[in-house]
Amino acid sequence: MPTTYYRSHEVLVTSDAFVWRTDPIRVYRIKHLRDVGIVRGAPAPAGLTATHTAALATGAVATATWPVIHSPVAVAAGLTLAAALTAAAFTTGRDHRRVCELRATYGDRRVVLFASADGQVFRQVTRGLLRAMEAAAEPGSTWYELAGG
Repeated sequence: MPTTYYRSHEVLVTSDAFVWRTDPIRVYRIKHLRDVGIVRGAPAPAGLTATHTAALATGAVATATWPVIHSPVAVAAGLTLAAALTAAAFTTGRDHRRVCELRATYGDRRVVLFASADGQVFRQVTRGLLRAMEAAAEPGSTWYELAGG
């Protein structure tokens, strides 16, 4: 009976295999994995958020109503609101998460074992794989790929 080192709805790591439940499911035998490492991607791009749209609309309305209302106070209030919304959009609209990948050589090709932008899940999966590989290692071996060696 294999030992389970990590289990979730998307990944299973046992003493025998690493299973990523994608479509199609990817299964890798632990004993055939070599040169395992982590690759960090660029930050995920931030799109146009609802706050960005609200800031643009408020600025447009404040500018368009100037000829009608002739009130510098109303226009100033509208532009101030637009600036505040713009500042909020730039500080909260960014997605700083990076997609991290576990890569390895399996047989004669490089493969992506797992990828995620969720740092906690990625670390848990990595730790499970590390434990599985340590358990499968030959006695006296000194591999340490996942530690950056």
